Amino acid sequence: MKQFTYKKSIDTKVIKAASQILNVKVISSKKINQGIVNHVYKVVTDDGIYIVKVFRNQHWPEDGKLEWVEKQLQKHKIPHAKMVYYSREAKYFPYGLMITEFIEGLNGWDAIKKGRHNIFDSWKESGKILRKIHSIKGQKFGHVKNGKGEEKSFLKYELMKAKEKLSELIKLKKISADTAQILLSKIDQTLKPFDKRFRPVLIHGDASRDNSILTSSGKFILIDWDNAKFSDHLVEYTRFTSWMTVMPKWKNLQTRVKAKKAFFQGYGKIGFTQSEIKIIEPAMHMIFFISLLKLYVERKENYYVNKILRMLNRLIK
Repeated sequence: MKQFTYKKSIDTKVIKAASQILNVKVISSKKINQGIVNHVYKVVTDDGIYIVKVFRNQHWPEDGKLEWVEKQLQKHKIPHAKMVYYSREAKYFPYGLMITEFIEGLNGWDAIKKGRHNIFDSWKESGKILRKIHSIKGQKFGHVKNGKGEEKSFLKYELMKAKEKLSELIKLKKISADTAQILLSKIDQTLKPFDKRFRPVLIHGDASRDNSILTSSGKFILIDWDNAKFSDHLVEYTRFTSWMTVMPKWKNLQTRVKAKKAFFQGYGKIGFTQSEIKIIEPAMHMIFFISLLKLYVERKENYYVNKILRMLNRLIK
């Protein structure tokens, strides 16, 4: 995938682009280093504050997705950072840019650190907003494609994507062909009995504390929709719980149990019993860890590469 890598000159070009597009005077511009997908800036103007996102990848997020998501969030009255401008044309940057309103508030982790939320309130709020987002239904799983999706079977789609990533990891000698085959077989065997019950809904795809904001008025919102796609409701929950197996802060069993309960207090019924979720969860974790492994290999973050490899090996024992 072609990428537009960071150069210092982008800093100046962002000011020029924002000024011309919004027809405002830019007072200041600051690069936000938290994001890894795109080049993101907080731009202060004489008419308000905005977020400018310069696209790093030629075809990601895929064309049409963010505009479609924006329309759906507005239609379903889901709080979000409203899109002000979007273009993939190369007038300002090779792969275009997007401008959204800036939401005043605290990022999820900061809200917890500063006592505005505890971790359980945060998970409960995640459940509430994800319930609303999941009311946006697709025809099939996969890329949004204007609401149509790509593949009727959740399992078939996820196995196809996992195979693609594992093939690349095998070529890079980060995983053996035997281990890759065991992972695919485990995912297939575990999820096959449930495949007809999975339903394609819009998922955020990365509804972490880093991508949530507790606004100054007390609203909980999700930002950064680059990873949105059509998948099953359960995927967002199992993404949360996958981090519990990796992050030291989740070592305490009571904390994990309480956080899971808090999520469902916010979300409500999810279409599977708790005993069924316990069966499905490890396979969903495998799917997620395969994606994470590829990402960390590309970023050459060997500490996380080794950690994820250990988790995958543990899951197939």
